[in-house]
Amino acid sequence: MIRLIVAAIPVVLTALVACQDHLAIITPASGDWPVSRCRLPFPSGAWKMVHTMQVTTPLGPGSPLVAASLADPANDRVRAVLMAPEGITLLDATFSGRRTRVHRAVPPFDRTEFRQGLLLDYRLLFFGPRGRPIKIGRDQRGRMVCRWRQVNDTVTEVVLPRTGGWIIRLYSPQGILEKLVVAKGPVKRGLASWMKLKSMGPGGYSLEFRLLRVNSFSPMDRDFEF
Repeated sequence: MIRLIVAAIPVVLTALVACQDHLAIITPASGDWPVSRCRLPFPSGAWKMVHTMQVTTPLGPGSPLVAASLADPANDRVRAVLMAPEGITLLDATFSGRRTRVHRAVPPFDRTEFRQGLLLDYRLLFFGPRGRPIKIGRDQRGRMVCRWRQVNDTVTEVVLPRTGGWIIRLYSPQGILEKLVVAKGPVKRGLASWMKLKSMGPGGYSLEFRLLRVNSFSPMDRDFEF
């Protein structure tokens, strides 16, 4: 009997974690809530920003990086430059729709899967989901929640705690939490001063951003230069 109980513990724990990682119950909002509040984490317009970025993998934290970015959500393009503290450029790439142009990349930042993953993370952090939310309401903790279902059947949620800041959650088509973003103020020109993205799973990682500066720029800049 004891052996059966011990053997069952991992299964029970896995089930509990899975339940915690699935879509939360949302109580529909009463009255009209402005959809614009759902897009609070995603500033409009085109902008330049510089962050410090700390990458942590299952092997531990890496050296701090400087991340300089140009983002133009309306035209679905972003330029990401990752630099070592000494100023050495490790990756410089422009993503426009499904096209990628690599200006410079050194190992291991030259790997295609790294660039693709970085682009997906940037879109989750800064661009926001397309279209209108399929549901707006409050979760069991009383927080405002906006939920979108994308064309690939993934689900994105924006949670707005009453204490400020925001949470972004990305779920698989099966409703399992894949990525979690926590952002805190103060807010500078629509961007949070501190953000942490966590990717779930055995090979999970985290990206921690601290905002150094942000400025708007003209999206007519065809060269997309800093």
